[in-house]
Amino acid sequence: MVRYYFVKRGFVMAPIDVVWTEIMDIKSYPIWWFNVKSAEIKGTESKLGVGSTIDFELKSVLPYTFQYTIEIKEFKKPYLVKVKSFGDLMGSGKLILKQKNDGTALKCYWDVKSSSWIVNLVSKLYFVKSLLKNNHERVIDKAFSILKARIEYCMEDLVEIKM
Repeated sequence: MVRYYFVKRGFVMAPIDVVWTEIMDIKSYPIWWFNVKSAEIKGTESKLGVGSTIDFELKSVLPYTFQYTIEIKEFKKPYLVKVKSFGDLMGSGKLILKQKNDGTALKCYWDVKSSSWIVNLVSKLYFVKSLLKNNHERVIDKAFSILKARIEYCMEDLVEIKM
């Protein structure tokens, strides 16, 4: 299996609770995160917490859609969520939020292996593994840019309303 390890850092000009709430709104991902075809919280509990599972379908640069499930292993609102991933992407992830001055710093870790035989086969070609890695970074960068814009735009509206 081919292993991928990613770290994404970012900063949003909004309070930590606002950023946390937006990130935990999993059901909205397919609306604004173009690579997410579906994101479905499993079970009857709509609030996320330890033990919650979410099924994802994610489009890639290859003519392939990754299907995987994450299970929340640790959940400390609004600072930390750790997950395990199963399916086409097997491994773990961690999201850390920290209030800094007037905004929120984010750090996301993603350490996964592909369990897809087709992805593993074509990934033996150096340019394909590099293509997948670059695709992931573009997908995450784009998602973060949209998330940041959504939150900061809403914060601007709130400031205008208060004035």
